[in-house]
Amino acid sequence: MRALTARQAACLICSVWVMVCAWDPVHSTGGSDPVRAWQVVHGQSAASAGGPTMPSIRYGHAVGVDGDAMLVTLGYYFDREANHATWKSDTWALDMCAPHAWARLHAGIEQEHALKSYQAGSAPHSPAGRFGHSAVTHGGLLYVYGGHDGGYSRHGEQNYVPGYDFDELWAFSPATRTWALLPPSGGEVGAPSPGPRYLHAAALVAAGRMVVTGGLQKAQGDMWSLDLHTRSWSLLAPEAARSNGGPGRRVGASLSAVEVPGGASGVLLLGGRYIDPDGSSSLDAAPFFFDLSKNTWRAVDSVGAAGGPVPVGRKYHAQASTWLRVATDGSFLGADAPADATSAAKEEYVLAIVMLGGTITTPGLTCSEEAWLATVDCGAQQVVWTVLPGLAPATYDLRGVLSASGVVFSFGGHLCPNSKGDMPFYYTNAVSKLDLPASGVRVPASACRVRGEKLPAGVRRGGGVVPEVEL
Repeated sequence: MRALTARQAACLICSVWVMVCAWDPVHSTGGSDPVRAWQVVHGQSAASAGGPTMPSIRYGHAVGVDGDAMLVTLGYYFDREANHATWKSDTWALDMCAPHAWARLHAGIEQEHALKSYQAGSAPHSPAGRFGHSAVTHGGLLYVYGGHDGGYSRHGEQNYVPGYDFDELWAFSPATRTWALLPPSGGEVGAPSPGPRYLHAAALVAAGRMVVTGGLQKAQGDMWSLDLHTRSWSLLAPEAARSNGGPGRRVGASLSAVEVPGGASGVLLLGGRYIDPDGSSSLDAAPFFFDLSKNTWRAVDSVGAAGGPVPVGRKYHAQASTWLRVATDGSFLGADAPADATSAAKEEYVLAIVMLGGTITTPGLTCSEEAWLATVDCGAQQVVWTVLPGLAPATYDLRGVLSASGVVFSFGGHLCPNSKGDMPFYYTNAVSKLDLPASGVRVPASACRVRGEKLPAGVRRGGGVVPEVEL
């Protein structure tokens, strides 16, 4: 087994300490077993604005993973005390190793600065506050696309006006704590792009590509790919209607990369509000797979593990995924589990996809506290669902990440009338985590297992080096 760096050793020690010692009964949610339940890392702050050591309440934000940190950027909440919309433009990092300290990486900009910049015909030096944008991390950068601010940065009024979707692509460097606006295709005029959109879904796939689909506007069920090295967009497929075997247009859905060596290569679409051509809509529970080798959609079977339940349709849920080590009995192996006697490359991995919360009614809002684990076979023909401990309080438009050691972190979101209770706001800045290895959950026998030697080096046990991308 190769020697650990000081940072990896510290994180490993933290992981073991958290699993054995760190639980506080006051901060456990989702069940009576402290190890198997969600743990509150940071509770709801008394002040809506957060503080110097904690971000404000928010929803509709975006997250990413940078090493051992969960990145959080942008978002929105309505400040009821001041009676106006609050568009957040700051960026934070949560250390996923105990004691899980927050660090503010970028303070953001005042919306008035963004207004002056846009009115002068130029972009601000960092993104204006927004929500409903998408984000992926690659090569040491966090890429953000689209979003909406109700037009505040263009007309200056603190209200919500439709039609002000962004089509900007921004990149944030956690190392230098700087933002850069990236023109498409090196600034080529009239270059193809997905256009302004928000409430869409995105995922990072092989060879440094960001794929995007969905949105609130008509015909935004199309699928696009952004080469993060050349920064050029390509249309992979137009919107595929249900009548033609596609998912149609989804709003508030989620995407996860499913790339199996020698097997499936594409993205899995889960949830969202399906909008019919006549304008009517419904929540969709049917998963779809976009095959990147053929640029076509196909439906995927959805079954519960051991004959159990499957999730109902929902939108504005959180979704996170990564390859995790598994034992022969299907249990997840945490950061403290010893490596295989031969080498880490011989260990087996399963693609774990976690789905959290969301709202399960439309119109109207009914927050869900459900948490689910989804696994797929090597051909991505079937999704098998396993129930995880519930996340309290029930929340929609939250965000989450899944660490390389199998710990799920959730942050922020919007509460509903069925879940607000005595919480001070309808929005939250609480952080919770669920340790999958400690939870006792096991993956089904149908889950695709891949030897570590067949996965990219950066996937195996969270190690490897990803080439840096220049801004």
